[in-house]
Amino acid sequence: MTTIPQELIYAIVDFIDDTQTLKTCALVGAAFREPSQRLLFRSLWLRERGNCSSVLNLLRDSPHLAEYFTYLAFSLPAVPSEVEEFHVVLDKLSNVRCCHIIARDNLLSWHNLPPEQGVSIVGFLKRQRISELHIESLEDLPTTILVQFLIMAPTISLIRPEAFAFPNPPNVVNVVASPEVLPRMTNIRKFSVDPICPPAKQLLAAFAHKLDHLRLELTDRAKLATTVTPGLSLPPLPRIRSVELVFDIPRRDTANFLASISSILTATRPHLVEICITYLLMLPPILDRPPVNFLGPATMTALQGLFVNSVASPLLRLRLHARRNQEEHFLKLATSLQQGMPVLHGQGKLIVDRHCRDDDLALERMADWAAKL
Repeated sequence: MTTIPQELIYAIVDFIDDTQTLKTCALVGAAFREPSQRLLFRSLWLRERGNCSSVLNLLRDSPHLAEYFTYLAFSLPAVPSEVEEFHVVLDKLSNVRCCHIIARDNLLSWHNLPPEQGVSIVGFLKRQRISELHIESLEDLPTTILVQFLIMAPTISLIRPEAFAFPNPPNVVNVVASPEVLPRMTNIRKFSVDPICPPAKQLLAAFAHKLDHLRLELTDRAKLATTVTPGLSLPPLPRIRSVELVFDIPRRDTANFLASISSILTATRPHLVEICITYLLMLPPILDRPPVNFLGPATMTALQGLFVNSVASPLLRLRLHARRNQEEHFLKLATSLQQGMPVLHGQGKLIVDRHCRDDDLALERMADWAAKL
């Protein structure tokens, strides 16, 4: 009987993208079981009542699965009836690379979190080899906890940082920039943040000189509507190779748009390779309009001019959020953008990508596009 090399089996299984086929593949034989289970159990989200108990029972029955989970998301505070199970599950996981911490009710003060949960979370993160850490809507983070989070991983994102409400932000920044702390943050290479929020803006300034990739979230409509200063105020970013700018669809053609792109080009030269502009929420009413209205002719001409005249001459990537049933609309929009910026398109410096959250795993990974550079 011919034996298939194990590395070939891993390559075959890696091409499977649906759960039922992976389950079937895991039953073929011992050689297929491990690679199939590693894909089946790579992501875990602890968020619902009964979830922790079910996961704990699974890990007790099959303890080898604990090292297969490389992506973990959990909501805080833990479900009151499952606090003990939550702690035990964290204790058993040993190979998490990406962690997403989310406030259960959209906003949570760290001081309202039971002390044992805070200790358990920090201890858990220290035991892992985290490469990505995403923190969403946590308020009143103590300076010591914030610093510990910031030194955990080379990829950090602060989601809804305006909700963090750091006490005395300048003091936080002073701590981060101090000789005792700043050297411990040398591994930060990718940072995702809202650049308008003062605390997050100050944190960005503290280690901007270390970053290779930056994601700027500009999706809060109310906040941007009251923003008087056009564009972005960014610190020098001498090492930056790629920047992603995330907009809501309604703000795709506003006065601040071109000023923001110009600010990025000014702050990032000369090593910038790519600027990625991601537009979220392509709803049918937007898509049903004539494609030329997505970006006006004057905006596309000015945008093309900024890139053509840039010293770094980076690539422009436009990522348009489109659901699976919107391919025709997406193609029309992509064509209109290519026709509106013919010089960039002719130079191969314009790429229009279709982005759909339906195609992602449990949660969208930050800067996946940057890893391909």
